[in-house]
Amino acid sequence: TVMHSALAECRASDELIVVDDGSCDGSYEEACRVAGGRANVRVVRQENRGVSAARNQGVRLACHDVVVFLDSDDEILPGALAEVRTAFAQPVDFCWSSVLYQHADGSNRIKRFSNAERLKRPQDYLLGMASSFCFSIRKSVFDAVGGFDENMRSVVDTELAIRLRQHNYVVIEQPCFQINTGTSDNQLTRNDVSRIASMRYMLGKHGDVIRARPFYSHLILKSLYKCALRADDADALRLAFFGYIRQRPFKLKMIASFAAYSLFKMK
Repeated sequence: TVMHSALAECRASDELIVVDDGSCDGSYEEACRVAGGRANVRVVRQENRGVSAARNQGVRLACHDVVVFLDSDDEILPGALAEVRTAFAQPVDFCWSSVLYQHADGSNRIKRFSNAERLKRPQDYLLGMASSFCFSIRKSVFDAVGGFDENMRSVVDTELAIRLRQHNYVVIEQPCFQINTGTSDNQLTRNDVSRIASMRYMLGKHGDVIRARPFYSHLILKSLYKCALRADDADALRLAFFGYIRQRPFKLKMIASFAAYSLFKMK
């Protein structure tokens, strides 16, 4: 589905690069079949090295100035690439678009990012928008900041957004991508253990930047806390709780949650 939606939007001068990250379910063979020998479609395979390595490999192979990322459960909506081309006609380094979430039960919702422009510090909102499934960037900028960090398996978008915080961006109001949720048991967003490891790594790598910006701390530490609760990771829970409470000491809901967890574990 992802390849068909991309092919429907691509012009002859565009290129579609599919990176198979060591799949063993026939995905590579199916991608080759859909490619059908088209000159502007390239399907490559590598041993499993994670989402960051796969995306970085795709960018390395790209010949054009602007790169649009798609995951296997994404679709490009009609008119999306035209919107991206219009965005990059301006002097911007990267852009996000609004997103249509299509749920397995048939319901859907649109997530819009344009309200970032109404904030006092719109650049801080980058982390809230940090999702590679609706993300386009100039290849030169991507290379300059070092691409995705291959030490991370989850929340790689957030970590990249921290490094991009000084660059210019634009938000596309129109939904350009559809995310099909609940279609895979292997979605990284559901892997709390992987997300905890990546967030702890990110806090170590960008601790000074994150601590200096309450918006960053709030977003990352709150997410870490929720993952730690679900994964029953007491060490990560303490890290998130005490880091969060230092900045928001009167957050009674989190204090009550941590107290309840601690009492339960002592029994």
